[in-house]
Amino acid sequence: MLMTEKSILDSIIYLVEGIQQTTGIEETDDCIQDRLPQLLDELGVVRWDLCYTAHTNIIIKNDQVVTRTMMVSDKPYDEQRFEKIHFDPPNRGSVDMKYYPAQGVEWNDYEKKLLHALWSFLYISYGRGEIFSAFDKANYTDLQTGCPNKSALYRFLGEKINRHIVSDYTIMFMNIKNLKRVNEKYGFITGDIYLERFAAYLCDIVGAEGICARMGGDNFVLAFLTSLEDEIDNKLRHILFGLDIGGHSVEFNAKLRLGIYHIEADDTLHDIMESVTEAYKFSRMVEMPDFVEFKPYMREHGGKTRSIMEDFPTALRNNEFIAYYQPKVMVDNYMMCGGEALCRWNHNGHFISPADFIPTLEQDGSIVKLDFYMLERVCKDIISWNKEGLKPGRISVNFSKHHLYNEHFGEQIVEMLDRYGVDHECIEVELTEMSGHENYSDMRRFVNYMKSQNIATSLDDFGTGYSSLNMLTDIGTDVVKLDKSFMDDIGLKTNVERLLVKNIINMINELGIDSLCEGVETTEQVLMLSEWECKMIQGYYFDKPMPAEQFVERLKQPQYPG
Repeated sequence: MLMTEKSILDSIIYLVEGIQQTTGIEETDDCIQDRLPQLLDELGVVRWDLCYTAHTNIIIKNDQVVTRTMMVSDKPYDEQRFEKIHFDPPNRGSVDMKYYPAQGVEWNDYEKKLLHALWSFLYISYGRGEIFSAFDKANYTDLQTGCPNKSALYRFLGEKINRHIVSDYTIMFMNIKNLKRVNEKYGFITGDIYLERFAAYLCDIVGAEGICARMGGDNFVLAFLTSLEDEIDNKLRHILFGLDIGGHSVEFNAKLRLGIYHIEADDTLHDIMESVTEAYKFSRMVEMPDFVEFKPYMREHGGKTRSIMEDFPTALRNNEFIAYYQPKVMVDNYMMCGGEALCRWNHNGHFISPADFIPTLEQDGSIVKLDFYMLERVCKDIISWNKEGLKPGRISVNFSKHHLYNEHFGEQIVEMLDRYGVDHECIEVELTEMSGHENYSDMRRFVNYMKSQNIATSLDDFGTGYSSLNMLTDIGTDVVKLDKSFMDDIGLKTNVERLLVKNIINMINELGIDSLCEGVETTEQVLMLSEWECKMIQGYYFDKPMPAEQFVERLKQPQYPG
């Protein structure tokens, strides 16, 4: 016998205790490579090989054998003289362990049994390691895309915090803007492939020291060394890839909204995620760019945002939202020709500014519920006014561009008007000017449907977003509302600036579209707009927004003094 029973026991305990502490196949392999050689040396084993055979199946045409030499010492041995133990698990190929004795070593039956038990233990240990690795993969991998998941991100950031190197990193929270359109146009299977390709692209650009994690849906987070920020930022602005759809190659351009946060040394995990999430929420606001870097004031805004989102469902049920109306006035005769319905929130006895709650509801999409709530309030008011013999003209109701993703948007408006018996010509659907191309075709399709139903549409805040003059003819709304910024300090503007405003109004009129200027407050502005033949005016010069009760009195006296 080559070794004492005490020595056997000590070496086996040392090996077993090490393997018990491993949590995956890599750790198991490292432990065996570290602790096994001493035991094998004492047993006279100078080399051992692990052979895996993948048997023939529908994918593998011929058996494929992979051999790995796990250990070899510098002692002499005969390559033709070895022992082998065979394992044949069901449906997984087969495993052979080959081990070679040193020259002059002859194993007795006890030692052979001991070695057999040792190889069986190693086989089981590797299987255990694979199981742990599978658990680890399930816990920390997004099963659809194969990239890390939220838990993996938190583990990654936790490690950087514990090692005091987290301030070397920048984090981005992002959302794919156009995935819904891909799903609608090409189907969910293509959408899933699109998502997998996108995730693979993100995993590739973060570098070996970074991580890409899918947070759910089409939301992803990147954490990477700040030194790579400019390079990664540029790559995220130009994501192009092609997919084979029905035998044809279709190119996709992924458009993103994202928040950026440069992590600080004393940040907790909560601080990091809260900061980057708030920056992302700002990127969803209409007036903000798609890529937004975190600023400290956003944390305070985040508290207000959460409060508004929590209170909104109850406020909607309790009818806390009130319709205020601001008259629209014809420039040529100062006669009221309609109004705009504006939302006010009376919460616990005080009014919350629309500047606070509208952008917040835009962020999470709840704005679509509020828009239809307001349309219903307007329908009820119009019916009430009609019963009194009052004609309010055309009342415009604001709708978020979120509705354009809803293919039944137009039908839902028509259904509500018909349910209340409101004449279609009494309503004008007001849409904010787009900040980019993504809703362009959807808006055109919607406007055409509204025309077919004799419902007017208007383009709000013209001149503040994607200001393509071609869109005026392509989309064809009935009214274009010039943003108030055109008329602010008009007396201080240069001749060139005034000429620009004049010609925009003239062009709108020449296209057969009604022009309306918002935010008119002074006599000077009114006189200029009259000279430039703007058709309608809306602003404090005539009236501030007012509750329905006061608007009724204005309907009874629609003529303003000249």
